[in-house]
Amino acid sequence: MVSKPRTIVSGPNAIINTLDVEHRDDANQPGRVTLLDHATGVFFTGGDQFRKTRLLGGTKLDGRLHDLYEKGLVLAGTSAGASMMSSIMIIHGPAYTTDVMTFLVRTLEGTVLASS
Repeated sequence: MVSKPRTIVSGPNAIINTLDVEHRDDANQPGRVTLLDHATGVFFTGGDQFRKTRLLGGTKLDGRLHDLYEKGLVLAGTSAGASMMSSIMIIHGPAYTTDVMTFLVRTLEGTVLASS
């Protein structure tokens, strides 16, 4: 069953709609794609970025987002919603790699850095 977009805020200067994508079919529905036609921005919530990219990647909704982004659509997100937009996305790894300082110390140990 495809969930329907719903308006959560409507005022004289803004309309904010939800666009839940639970299945890849949702992201290929023509009504979902055309909902973006009047959007000035899209915000992706957090969660599992790998799941988000599996649901959206290569779909009609994904293609339309890319087209509109090239025309000035603002894309934003928090946590996984931001991470999924990068060209490189870290999804798995040992726990110590999430601690940036530990990672840098282990990587740079014995390295001399010079600046000019």
